[in-house]
Amino acid sequence: MRVLWFSVSPSLYQLDVNNKGLGWIASLEKIIRTNNDIQLGVAFEHNNNIFKDKRENVVYYPMNVFKNKYNILRRKYHIDIEEKLFIPRCLEIINDFQPDIIQVFGSEWCFGLIQEYTNIPVVIHLQGSIPPYQNAMFPPGYSWKEEHDLIPIWNIPWKIKHYLWKRKEEERSKREERILHSCTYFMGRTEWDYALTKLYAPESLYYKCWEALRPSFINSKDIWDKKEYKKMKLLSIGPSPLKGMDVVLKTAHLLKKWSKLDFEWFIFGANSEQLHRHEKKWGINAKECNITCLGPLDEVDVKKEILNCDIFVHLAYIDNSPNAVCEAMWLGVPIISTYTGGIPSLIESGVSGILVPPNDPWRVAVEILDLYSNPTKTKSLGKNARQIAIERHSDENINNSIIKIYKTIISQAKENDKIPN
Repeated sequence: MRVLWFSVSPSLYQLDVNNKGLGWIASLEKIIRTNNDIQLGVAFEHNNNIFKDKRENVVYYPMNVFKNKYNILRRKYHIDIEEKLFIPRCLEIINDFQPDIIQVFGSEWCFGLIQEYTNIPVVIHLQGSIPPYQNAMFPPGYSWKEEHDLIPIWNIPWKIKHYLWKRKEEERSKREERILHSCTYFMGRTEWDYALTKLYAPESLYYKCWEALRPSFINSKDIWDKKEYKKMKLLSIGPSPLKGMDVVLKTAHLLKKWSKLDFEWFIFGANSEQLHRHEKKWGINAKECNITCLGPLDEVDVKKEILNCDIFVHLAYIDNSPNAVCEAMWLGVPIISTYTGGIPSLIESGVSGILVPPNDPWRVAVEILDLYSNPTKTKSLGKNARQIAIERHSDENINNSIIKIYKTIISQAKENDKIPN
């Protein structure tokens, strides 16, 4: 079986220098490589000028199509140039590799348009989705102006920045809706992304496959264990407003003001400068509320911090299946998360974690205090979360699921070809 991926990352061709480890697509590639009957090709945007590069029985296709300065500049403000330049290269790659099936990671990028140009079955592996993310883009109190003030375009008034940025986001949203509407096959894992497919493409077929987790977690012999509290350690991810940084600040402020809880709250993926804009916005001093930014961490350090925390707190306004939550579940860490997007498909509230409404720091504070005073409940949540995560994310389960999906779609596509118009 010849399988061609169009990926938003270089996968195993090049490790993410910022993440200093494997992303989930690279983790999936490691799993797929174990199948001797699969010939895998991976195409992705890259600054390498070669057409293809074969390594360890995988054919990589780096796509460097933005070489002209005019096209690079145009891409900053318009997305039509992506289809114009990427799709011809994608078709060259398809013609060279001759796949039986094409897998596109994410509906947000232009690669999903490939299905309009080929008869080879294309399955889109859903990640996030721009239209609903745009709907939740600015939590209460945030605005376009504040976001555009962060964009490094000198000497351009914010209204012009607003217009350029908003127009591009609207173009991206319309393109994704075009991709979703024309898709026949989807791969996903939550009720949220399944619902999107039924709205945009009611006749499409949807197949469930959980995401692969990073090896540092899958191969970890360490499991979270309930510790005696000297100082309760909370852990979250930042710094985007969508990740609920304002709710972290407000919750910590409530705990400091109205409770006797001795706690520390750490945020990874964010630095102090990024957090400062939220402090300034709400008049809350992070240091006074025991909040510390850890900055970007590699996967080994992320695992270490998750294992050392007492509760993983994920307060996003919108999300599908955040990897950090899945990885915390795998390690058996108790989780408090918002009831939004695909997260209710990950966590059963009161059984494998606690779900709270978005933008409700009072409820979050109460749930933290409740888990602090109920160590048996806290330990049970972590134990149940780990059991569920192992069933979902084991390499064997991921491998069996995705191979079955490939074979089913290929068979289905052949059957459809037999049906007369």
